[in-house]
Amino acid sequence: KAQKLLQDLETTIKNDKKVNLYHQNALISYQDKKFDDAITLWEKILKIDPQRQEAQEYIAKAKQEQDIYDTIKDYINKGLQAYNQNDYKMAISYWQKVLDLNPSNAQASFYISKTQVLLNFEERCQKLLEKAEQYVRTNKLDNAIECYQKLADIDQGNLAISLKIDELQELKQI
Repeated sequence: KAQKLLQDLETTIKNDKKVNLYHQNALISYQDKKFDDAITLWEKILKIDPQRQEAQEYIAKAKQEQDIYDTIKDYINKGLQAYNQNDYKMAISYWQKVLDLNPSNAQASFYISKTQVLLNFEERCQKLLEKAEQYVRTNKLDNAIECYQKLADIDQGNLAISLKIDELQELKQI
């Protein structure tokens, strides 16, 4: 009988060491956002000790975090797709959804600020272009040239703008 008790005690100690090792590795995996690995380790704990409530709670939390993490990755990627298709407002809306889920997400914050600068740049250029075209329609060529010159200063090296300025200067001399 004593031999059996001793074997049971050794098994319990051995299992406790395994459980502690699995738990520590699961926590590391969880922190590294390797949720599947963490869940697998906590499930191993439950096979050793099905009554471990703590492992069940961690599994539930890891599954929830995995869902959020996957959703965030999806929104980041959809935002990048929209950005690459020059749909900047849609891109920002996807990245804003990331911030709704995780307000401290640096990647989404960076992409939003970068895209807003680009969007503001495009809007400024569009307004100047519309203003210049209005001046051309009303035959205010000096004003139109001035607007196109501002566009050229903003978008240096744009050949179309330079050609338009030359064209308007020739029209002015006629």
